[in-house]
Amino acid sequence: MDQKKIQSIIQKIRTSSLVMGIFCLLSSVLQAAIMLQRPLGLSTPATDRTLQLAYLQHEIAAGLSMLILLLTGILCLRMSRSGRPFSVKKSTIVFVIAILTILKAIIPSVVTAMLAGKWYVSLLSMSASSSLSEGLIFLFAALIMHYGTMLQQESDETL
Repeated sequence: MDQKKIQSIIQKIRTSSLVMGIFCLLSSVLQAAIMLQRPLGLSTPATDRTLQLAYLQHEIAAGLSMLILLLTGILCLRMSRSGRPFSVKKSTIVFVIAILTILKAIIPSVVTAMLAGKWYVSLLSMSASSSLSEGLIFLFAALIMHYGTMLQQESDETL
């Protein structure tokens, strides 16, 4: 592949990563602002205990989503600076995003089931199973990025 084409691809990666990074960071800040202006979990004005637990479950998932957006923004901004998607730090960030996404599938349901004292509550709702699938996809992407990092290092050492 010629140098001009490589530089064009790197520039596209930088530009799109910058746009995505800014979008994710702004979304994370907006999510935090929304969370801070609402009452938290069990202190919600709802009088029904079931509604309070559902609200708490939503807030836990929203908090984890905010962290995922923040890390994704950091990942994208790192890519926009270097123009290269493969590095140890970037694959580690993707791995952490995968773990947080998997936890987002499990923790809210487990916490609300514990607080409700009802272990027969379905621990994996439809949205939780979707988050679990997304987390596994991110985990797979982290493994691919780690492999790409190893290939990049090998290529750099060869040159």
